[in-house]
Amino acid sequence: MFLFNAYVDSIYDENRNLNYEQITVGDGVYTLDYDFNGNDYIEKITYPSGRELLLNPNAMGWATTVGGFVSDVVYFDNGTVNMSSIQHWRRWRNLTSIV
Repeated sequence: MFLFNAYVDSIYDENRNLNYEQITVGDGVYTLDYDFNGNDYIEKITYPSGRELLLNPNAMGWATTVGGFVSDVVYFDNGTVNMSSIQHWRRWRNLTSIV
């Protein structure tokens, strides 16, 4: 049986956007940074490795890119992603490799 202690510290801005998370698991400390634009839409996530994931939100706040993995995302009127609009969609499934 594997036992460990895990703790999460979070920092929010004045608009209640999550700006920073520090996750401690055992002896490891991992940080996630979140950057928002003037409309409170998330623009960038920085992972513990230092890799940045740019989202480039549209006027509705929906991501139009996902780093170098997905570009030119188009949405239907109801907010669902039009999968035929995504370039490099096969790489979409491998997003966990960026962490």
